[in-house]
Amino acid sequence: MASSFISFYRHFKLLICLTILIFDYCASVPIHHHLQPKYHHHRNRRHSPENERNSIRIPSSLCQGESFPLGMESGDIGDEQLTASSSYNLQSVGPQNARLNREISGGAWCPNKQLSAAHSGSEWIQVDLQDFYVITAIATQGRFGNGLGVEFAEEFWIEYSRDNGTTWNKWTDMNGDYKLPGNEDTYTPQKNILEHPLVAIRWIRLVPFASYQRTTCLRFELYGCRHDHTLPISYSIPDGYKGSALGDLRDLTYDGRTDFYGYLNGGLGQLTDGIRGDDNYKVNFGYEWIGWKSEGSDLSMVFEFNQIANFTSATFYCHNLFTKEIQVFTGAKVWFSYDGNIWSKRPLEFEYMPDLILEHSRDVVVHLHHKAAMFIKFDLQFGNKWILISEVTFNAEPIDENVR
Repeated sequence: MASSFISFYRHFKLLICLTILIFDYCASVPIHHHLQPKYHHHRNRRHSPENERNSIRIPSSLCQGESFPLGMESGDIGDEQLTASSSYNLQSVGPQNARLNREISGGAWCPNKQLSAAHSGSEWIQVDLQDFYVITAIATQGRFGNGLGVEFAEEFWIEYSRDNGTTWNKWTDMNGDYKLPGNEDTYTPQKNILEHPLVAIRWIRLVPFASYQRTTCLRFELYGCRHDHTLPISYSIPDGYKGSALGDLRDLTYDGRTDFYGYLNGGLGQLTDGIRGDDNYKVNFGYEWIGWKSEGSDLSMVFEFNQIANFTSATFYCHNLFTKEIQVFTGAKVWFSYDGNIWSKRPLEFEYMPDLILEHSRDVVVHLHHKAAMFIKFDLQFGNKWILISEVTFNAEPIDENVR
Protein backbone atom coordinates (compact mmCIF):
# COMPACT_ATOMS: atom_id res chain seq x y z
CA MET A 1 0.00 0.00 0.00
CA ALA A 2 2.81 2.36 0.94
CA SER A 3 4.73 1.62 -2.28
CA SER A 4 1.60 2.37 -4.37
CA PHE A 5 1.15 5.71 -2.63
CA ILE A 6 4.83 6.61 -3.18
CA SER A 7 4.54 5.71 -6.88
CA PHE A 8 1.39 7.85 -7.23
CA TYR A 9 3.06 10.76 -5.43
CA ARG A 10 6.11 10.62 -7.75
CA HIS A 11 3.92 10.62 -10.87
CA PHE A 12 1.79 13.48 -9.49
CA LYS A 13 4.91 15.53 -8.69
CA LEU A 14 6.28 14.91 -12.20
CA LEU A 15 2.99 16.08 -13.71
CA ILE A 16 3.07 19.29 -11.67
CA CYS A 17 6.65 20.02 -12.79
CA LEU A 18 5.79 19.48 -16.45
CA THR A 19 2.79 21.81 -16.11
CA ILE A 20 4.97 24.55 -14.63
CA LEU A 21 7.57 24.17 -17.39
CA ILE A 22 4.91 24.39 -20.12
CA PHE A 23 3.33 27.45 -18.49
CA ASP A 24 6.72 29.21 -18.24
CA TYR A 25 7.46 28.49 -21.91
CA CYS A 26 4.08 29.82 -23.08
CA ALA A 27 4.51 32.95 -21.00
CA SER A 28 7.79 33.66 -22.82
CA VAL A 29 6.26 33.43 -26.33
CA PRO A 30 4.67 36.58 -27.80
CA ILE A 31 0.91 36.22 -28.23
CA HIS A 32 -0.71 38.21 -31.03
CA HIS A 33 -4.29 39.11 -30.18
CA HIS A 34 -6.15 39.68 -33.43
CA LEU A 35 -9.44 40.31 -31.66
CA GLN A 36 -8.54 43.59 -30.04
CA PRO A 37 -11.35 46.18 -30.19
CA LYS A 38 -11.11 48.32 -33.30
CA TYR A 39 -10.39 52.00 -32.94
CA HIS A 40 -13.09 53.86 -34.86
CA HIS A 41 -11.86 57.29 -35.84
CA HIS A 42 -14.83 59.67 -36.12
CA ARG A 43 -17.06 57.23 -38.03
CA ASN A 44 -17.80 53.55 -38.46
CA ARG A 45 -15.83 52.06 -41.32
CA ARG A 46 -16.65 49.60 -44.04
CA HIS A 47 -15.12 46.86 -41.91
CA SER A 48 -15.96 43.28 -42.79
CA PRO A 49 -13.98 40.20 -43.90
CA GLU A 50 -15.58 40.56 -47.33
CA ASN A 51 -14.36 44.16 -47.60
CA GLU A 52 -10.81 43.12 -46.74
CA ARG A 53 -10.83 40.31 -49.32
CA ASN A 54 -12.10 42.57 -52.11
CA SER A 55 -10.05 45.69 -51.33
CA ILE A 56 -7.44 46.90 -53.80
CA ARG A 57 -4.47 48.98 -52.68
CA ILE A 58 -4.16 52.15 -54.76
CA PRO A 59 -0.82 53.96 -54.23
CA SER A 60 -0.64 57.63 -53.35
CA SER A 61 0.92 60.09 -55.78
CA LEU A 62 2.20 62.34 -52.98
CA CYS A 63 5.98 62.76 -52.82
CA GLN A 64 5.87 62.09 -56.60
CA GLY A 65 5.24 58.44 -55.78
CA GLU A 66 8.61 58.18 -53.99
CA SER A 67 9.52 58.64 -50.35
CA PHE A 68 12.86 59.17 -48.67
CA PRO A 69 14.25 58.60 -45.16
CA LEU A 70 13.67 61.79 -43.19
CA GLY A 71 16.72 61.52 -40.97
CA MET A 72 16.48 59.23 -37.96
CA GLU A 73 19.29 56.98 -39.20
CA SER A 74 21.36 59.75 -40.80
CA GLY A 75 21.01 62.19 -37.91
CA ASP A 76 19.29 64.87 -39.99
CA ILE A 77 16.58 64.65 -37.35
CA GLY A 78 18.47 66.02 -34.36
CA ASP A 79 18.42 64.73 -30.80
CA GLU A 80 16.64 67.92 -29.73
CA GLN A 81 13.69 66.99 -31.96
CA LEU A 82 13.11 63.73 -30.07
CA THR A 83 11.15 63.40 -26.83
CA ALA A 84 9.41 60.54 -25.05
CA SER A 85 6.82 59.92 -22.35
CA SER A 86 9.55 58.32 -20.23
CA SER A 87 12.84 56.44 -20.50
CA TYR A 88 14.18 53.59 -18.39
CA ASN A 89 17.51 55.42 -18.38
CA LEU A 90 17.72 58.72 -20.24
CA GLN A 91 21.39 58.43 -21.18
CA SER A 92 21.50 54.80 -22.31
CA VAL A 93 17.96 54.21 -23.67
CA GLY A 94 16.58 57.72 -24.10
CA PRO A 95 14.77 58.83 -27.29
CA GLN A 96 18.02 60.09 -28.86
CA ASN A 97 19.09 56.44 -29.22
CA ALA A 98 16.02 55.33 -31.23
CA ARG A 99 17.75 55.51 -34.62
CA LEU A 100 17.17 52.73 -37.16
CA ASN A 101 20.23 50.52 -37.82
CA ARG A 102 22.30 52.46 -35.28
CA GLU A 103 23.91 51.09 -32.12
CA ILE A 104 24.10 54.14 -29.87
CA SER A 105 24.67 53.76 -26.12
CA GLY A 106 22.04 51.26 -24.90
CA GLY A 107 20.83 50.65 -28.44
CA ALA A 108 17.25 51.99 -28.59
CA TRP A 109 14.56 53.92 -26.75
CA CYS A 110 12.99 51.95 -23.90
CA PRO A 111 10.18 53.38 -21.75
CA ASN A 112 10.43 53.35 -17.99
CA LYS A 113 7.78 50.69 -17.40
CA GLN A 114 6.72 47.42 -18.93
CA LEU A 115 3.61 47.37 -21.12
CA SER A 116 0.67 45.01 -21.44
CA ALA A 117 -2.56 45.04 -23.44
CA ALA A 118 -4.30 46.89 -20.62
CA HIS A 119 -1.59 49.53 -20.22
CA SER A 120 -0.45 50.10 -23.81
CA GLY A 121 -0.94 53.67 -24.98
CA SER A 122 0.69 55.37 -22.01
CA GLU A 123 4.22 55.33 -23.46
CA TRP A 124 5.34 57.00 -26.69
CA ILE A 125 8.29 58.47 -28.55
CA GLN A 126 7.75 61.75 -30.40
CA VAL A 127 9.40 63.62 -33.28
CA ASP A 128 9.03 67.36 -33.86
CA LEU A 129 9.62 67.63 -37.62
CA GLN A 130 9.87 71.45 -37.31
CA ASP A 131 7.92 71.89 -40.55
CA PHE A 132 4.98 70.32 -42.36
CA TYR A 133 5.73 66.89 -43.84
CA VAL A 134 4.04 64.03 -45.66
CA ILE A 135 4.71 60.63 -44.04
CA THR A 136 4.27 57.60 -46.30
CA ALA A 137 6.02 54.79 -44.38
CA ILE A 138 7.64 53.89 -41.05
CA ALA A 139 10.31 51.26 -40.32
CA THR A 140 10.92 49.89 -36.81
CA GLN A 141 13.50 47.72 -35.03
CA GLY A 142 13.95 46.43 -31.51
CA ARG A 143 16.96 46.85 -29.21
CA PHE A 144 19.79 44.68 -30.46
CA GLY A 145 22.24 46.17 -27.98
CA ASN A 146 25.30 44.55 -29.59
CA GLY A 147 23.67 41.16 -29.16
CA LEU A 148 22.57 41.68 -25.56
CA GLY A 149 19.13 43.17 -26.23
CA VAL A 150 15.94 41.10 -26.19
CA GLU A 151 13.30 43.84 -26.30
CA PHE A 152 11.08 44.87 -29.22
CA ALA A 153 7.52 46.05 -29.88
CA GLU A 154 5.25 43.46 -31.50
CA GLU A 155 2.83 46.16 -32.65
CA PHE A 156 2.49 49.94 -32.50
CA TRP A 157 0.22 52.75 -33.59
CA ILE A 158 0.72 56.30 -34.83
CA GLU A 159 -0.54 59.57 -33.41
CA TYR A 160 0.09 62.91 -35.11
CA SER A 161 -0.53 66.63 -34.74
CA ARG A 162 -0.62 69.67 -37.01
CA ASP A 163 -0.89 72.33 -34.32
CA ASN A 164 1.48 72.82 -31.39
CA GLY A 165 0.85 69.32 -30.11
CA THR A 166 -2.43 70.21 -28.42
CA THR A 167 -4.61 68.13 -30.76
CA TRP A 168 -3.60 64.55 -31.54
CA ASN A 169 -5.17 62.20 -34.06
CA LYS A 170 -4.73 58.47 -34.41
CA TRP A 171 -3.97 57.05 -37.87
CA THR A 172 -6.30 54.29 -39.07
CA ASP A 173 -6.55 52.31 -42.29
CA MET A 174 -9.58 52.00 -44.58
CA ASN A 175 -11.10 49.36 -42.30
CA GLY A 176 -10.68 51.38 -39.12
CA ASP A 177 -7.72 49.35 -37.83
CA TYR A 178 -5.04 51.41 -36.12
CA LYS A 179 -2.34 48.95 -35.03
CA LEU A 180 0.59 48.26 -37.34
CA PRO A 181 2.80 45.15 -37.22
CA GLY A 182 6.01 45.70 -35.29
CA ASN A 183 8.96 43.37 -34.89
CA GLU A 184 9.58 39.69 -34.26
CA ASP A 185 13.21 40.06 -33.19
CA THR A 186 15.61 42.78 -32.10
CA TYR A 187 17.50 43.39 -35.34
CA THR A 188 15.31 42.88 -38.46
CA PRO A 189 13.66 46.12 -39.68
CA GLN A 190 9.90 46.00 -40.30
CA LYS A 191 8.75 48.62 -42.82
CA ASN A 192 5.07 49.58 -42.94
CA ILE A 193 3.90 51.50 -46.02
CA LEU A 194 0.86 53.46 -44.89
CA GLU A 195 -2.33 52.68 -46.75
CA HIS A 196 -2.98 56.40 -46.92
CA PRO A 197 -0.24 58.91 -46.05
CA LEU A 198 -0.13 61.39 -43.21
CA VAL A 199 -0.43 64.82 -44.82
CA ALA A 200 0.75 68.19 -43.49
CA ILE A 201 1.86 66.95 -40.08
CA ARG A 202 4.53 68.44 -37.85
CA TRP A 203 4.49 66.15 -34.80
CA ILE A 204 4.35 62.36 -34.89
CA ARG A 205 4.31 59.77 -32.10
CA LEU A 206 4.98 56.04 -32.20
CA VAL A 207 3.02 54.28 -29.45
CA PRO A 208 4.19 50.70 -28.73
CA PHE A 209 1.68 47.95 -27.97
CA ALA A 210 2.24 44.72 -26.02
CA SER A 211 -0.33 41.93 -25.82
CA TYR A 212 1.27 40.56 -22.64
CA GLN A 213 3.47 42.17 -20.00
CA ARG A 214 6.91 42.86 -21.40
CA THR A 215 9.58 45.51 -21.91
CA THR A 216 9.30 47.20 -25.31
CA CYS A 217 12.11 49.09 -27.04
CA LEU A 218 12.14 50.89 -30.38
CA ARG A 219 14.38 52.14 -33.13
CA PHE A 220 12.73 53.64 -36.19
CA GLU A 221 12.90 55.67 -39.39
CA LEU A 222 10.27 57.91 -41.01
CA TYR A 223 9.82 58.02 -44.80
CA GLY A 224 8.16 60.76 -46.82
CA CYS A 225 8.86 64.25 -48.09
CA ARG A 226 8.47 67.89 -47.15
CA HIS A 227 4.91 69.13 -47.45
CA ASP A 228 4.49 71.02 -50.72
CA HIS A 229 3.14 74.56 -50.42
CA THR A 230 0.49 73.66 -53.00
CA LEU A 231 -1.04 71.11 -50.59
CA PRO A 232 -3.71 72.39 -48.20
CA ILE A 233 -3.23 72.12 -44.44
CA SER A 234 -7.00 71.81 -43.94
CA TYR A 235 -10.28 71.82 -45.81
CA SER A 236 -13.89 72.29 -44.73
CA ILE A 237 -16.78 70.54 -46.50
CA PRO A 238 -20.18 69.02 -45.83
CA ASP A 239 -19.57 65.33 -45.30
CA GLY A 240 -20.37 62.92 -48.09
CA TYR A 241 -23.52 60.84 -48.32
CA LYS A 242 -24.22 57.48 -46.74
CA GLY A 243 -27.11 55.13 -47.29
CA SER A 244 -27.76 55.29 -51.03
CA ALA A 245 -27.39 52.60 -53.70
CA LEU A 246 -23.94 54.10 -54.38
CA GLY A 247 -22.69 52.96 -50.97
CA ASP A 248 -20.89 54.87 -48.23
CA LEU A 249 -19.48 58.03 -49.82
CA ARG A 250 -18.37 59.85 -46.67
CA ASP A 251 -14.87 61.21 -46.06
CA LEU A 252 -13.84 58.39 -43.77
CA THR A 253 -10.23 59.46 -43.11
CA TYR A 254 -11.09 63.06 -42.25
CA ASP A 255 -9.28 63.96 -39.04
CA GLY A 256 -10.81 67.32 -38.15
CA ARG A 257 -14.02 68.23 -36.35
CA THR A 258 -17.54 67.13 -37.31
CA ASP A 259 -20.48 69.22 -36.15
CA PHE A 260 -24.06 68.16 -35.45
CA TYR A 261 -25.05 68.78 -39.06
CA GLY A 262 -22.24 66.68 -40.52
CA TYR A 263 -20.02 69.61 -41.55
CA LEU A 264 -16.30 68.81 -41.52
CA ASN A 265 -13.88 71.49 -40.38
CA GLY A 266 -10.21 71.90 -39.48
CA GLY A 267 -8.70 68.71 -40.87
CA LEU A 268 -7.67 66.70 -43.93
CA GLY A 269 -8.92 63.48 -45.44
CA GLN A 270 -9.49 61.67 -48.70
CA LEU A 271 -9.53 64.77 -50.94
CA THR A 272 -5.82 65.39 -50.34
CA ASP A 273 -4.26 61.94 -49.80
CA GLY A 274 -2.97 61.56 -53.37
CA ILE A 275 -5.09 58.44 -53.95
CA ARG A 276 -7.34 58.58 -57.00
CA GLY A 277 -10.49 56.52 -56.99
CA ASP A 278 -10.90 53.75 -59.54
CA ASP A 279 -13.10 54.36 -62.58
CA ASN A 280 -15.36 51.70 -61.10
CA TYR A 281 -16.47 53.62 -58.03
CA LYS A 282 -17.51 50.35 -56.32
CA VAL A 283 -13.89 49.18 -56.09
CA ASN A 284 -12.95 49.29 -52.38
CA PHE A 285 -16.66 49.98 -51.80
CA GLY A 286 -16.27 53.56 -52.98
CA TYR A 287 -13.61 54.31 -50.37
CA GLU A 288 -11.58 56.72 -52.51
CA TRP A 289 -14.67 58.68 -53.59
CA ILE A 290 -16.64 61.28 -51.64
CA GLY A 291 -20.18 61.83 -52.89
CA TRP A 292 -22.77 64.57 -52.35
CA LYS A 293 -26.43 64.52 -53.26
CA SER A 294 -28.09 67.62 -54.71
CA GLU A 295 -30.43 69.23 -52.20
CA GLY A 296 -31.14 72.46 -54.03
CA SER A 297 -27.98 74.39 -53.16
CA ASP A 298 -24.36 74.54 -54.30
CA LEU A 299 -21.64 72.33 -52.83
CA SER A 300 -19.22 74.57 -50.88
CA MET A 301 -15.60 73.72 -50.12
CA VAL A 302 -12.99 75.85 -48.33
CA PHE A 303 -9.26 75.06 -48.54
CA GLU A 304 -6.64 76.56 -46.21
CA PHE A 305 -2.90 76.75 -47.00
CA ASN A 306 0.06 77.39 -44.72
CA GLN A 307 1.17 80.51 -46.59
CA ILE A 308 -0.04 83.03 -49.13
CA ALA A 309 0.52 81.77 -52.66
CA ASN A 310 -0.14 82.77 -56.25
CA PHE A 311 -2.67 80.21 -57.50
CA THR A 312 -2.73 79.21 -61.15
CA SER A 313 -5.28 76.39 -61.09
CA ALA A 314 -7.18 73.81 -59.07
CA THR A 315 -7.81 70.30 -60.39
CA PHE A 316 -10.81 68.23 -59.29
CA TYR A 317 -10.75 64.50 -60.05
CA CYS A 318 -14.45 63.85 -60.68
CA HIS A 319 -16.67 61.01 -61.86
CA ASN A 320 -19.07 61.35 -64.79
CA LEU A 321 -21.25 58.24 -64.71
CA PHE A 322 -24.28 60.14 -65.95
CA THR A 323 -26.47 57.05 -66.49
CA LYS A 324 -26.26 56.64 -62.68
CA GLU A 325 -27.07 60.36 -62.18
CA ILE A 326 -23.40 61.09 -61.36
CA GLN A 327 -21.99 64.05 -63.26
CA VAL A 328 -19.23 66.64 -63.16
CA PHE A 329 -20.30 69.96 -61.67
CA THR A 330 -21.48 72.34 -64.39
CA GLY A 331 -19.99 75.49 -62.92
CA ALA A 332 -18.17 77.03 -59.99
CA LYS A 333 -17.79 80.33 -58.19
CA VAL A 334 -14.39 80.82 -56.57
CA TRP A 335 -13.65 83.19 -53.70
CA PHE A 336 -10.24 84.19 -52.29
CA SER A 337 -9.10 85.34 -48.84
CA TYR A 338 -5.92 86.10 -46.91
CA ASP A 339 -7.38 85.26 -43.48
CA GLY A 340 -10.52 83.16 -43.99
CA ASN A 341 -12.77 86.00 -42.82
CA ILE A 342 -12.72 88.70 -45.49
CA TRP A 343 -13.36 87.35 -48.97
CA SER A 344 -13.02 88.79 -52.46
CA LYS A 345 -15.98 91.01 -53.36
CA ARG A 346 -16.59 89.27 -56.66
CA PRO A 347 -16.07 85.58 -57.37
CA LEU A 348 -14.13 84.12 -60.23
CA GLU A 349 -16.63 82.15 -62.33
CA PHE A 350 -16.05 78.86 -64.14
CA GLU A 351 -18.27 76.84 -66.49
CA TYR A 352 -17.95 73.20 -67.54
CA MET A 353 -19.62 71.83 -70.66
CA PRO A 354 -21.58 68.70 -69.65
CA ASP A 355 -20.28 65.46 -71.19
CA LEU A 356 -23.10 63.01 -71.93
CA ILE A 357 -20.97 60.73 -74.11
CA LEU A 358 -18.02 59.42 -72.07
CA GLU A 359 -18.75 57.84 -68.69
CA HIS A 360 -15.35 57.88 -67.08
CA SER A 361 -13.68 59.82 -64.29
CA ARG A 362 -11.53 62.77 -65.32
CA ASP A 363 -9.55 65.82 -64.22
CA VAL A 364 -11.50 69.06 -64.27
CA VAL A 365 -9.15 72.05 -64.24
CA VAL A 366 -10.44 75.32 -62.80
CA HIS A 367 -8.13 78.18 -63.81
CA LEU A 368 -7.50 80.61 -60.95
CA HIS A 369 -5.71 83.32 -62.95
CA HIS A 370 -2.79 83.92 -60.56
CA LYS A 371 -4.95 84.99 -57.64
CA ALA A 372 -3.11 85.48 -54.35
CA ALA A 373 -4.69 83.86 -51.29
CA MET A 374 -4.26 81.66 -48.24
CA PHE A 375 -7.89 80.48 -48.30
CA ILE A 376 -9.92 79.48 -51.37
CA LYS A 377 -13.65 78.77 -51.40
CA PHE A 378 -15.43 76.89 -54.20
CA ASP A 379 -19.20 76.87 -54.73
CA LEU A 380 -19.80 73.96 -57.11
CA GLN A 381 -23.05 73.74 -59.06
CA PHE A 382 -24.72 70.35 -59.53
CA GLY A 383 -25.27 69.09 -63.07
CA ASN A 384 -27.18 66.02 -61.92
CA LYS A 385 -28.28 64.27 -58.74
CA TRP A 386 -24.76 63.42 -57.58
CA ILE A 387 -21.23 64.88 -57.50
CA LEU A 388 -18.39 62.42 -56.80
CA ILE A 389 -14.88 63.80 -56.17
CA SER A 390 -11.78 61.79 -55.23
CA GLU A 391 -8.91 64.31 -55.23
CA VAL A 392 -8.37 68.08 -55.30
CA THR A 393 -4.91 69.45 -56.16
CA PHE A 394 -3.53 72.94 -56.74
CA ASN A 395 -0.91 74.62 -58.89
CA ALA A 396 0.64 77.62 -57.16
CA GLU A 397 3.80 79.56 -56.36
CA PRO A 398 4.55 81.02 -52.91
CA ILE A 399 4.80 84.79 -52.63
CA ASP A 400 6.10 87.21 -50.05
CA GLU A 401 3.38 87.88 -47.48
CA ASN A 402 4.18 91.59 -47.67
CA VAL A 403 3.39 91.66 -51.39
CA ARG A 404 -0.34 91.39 -52.01
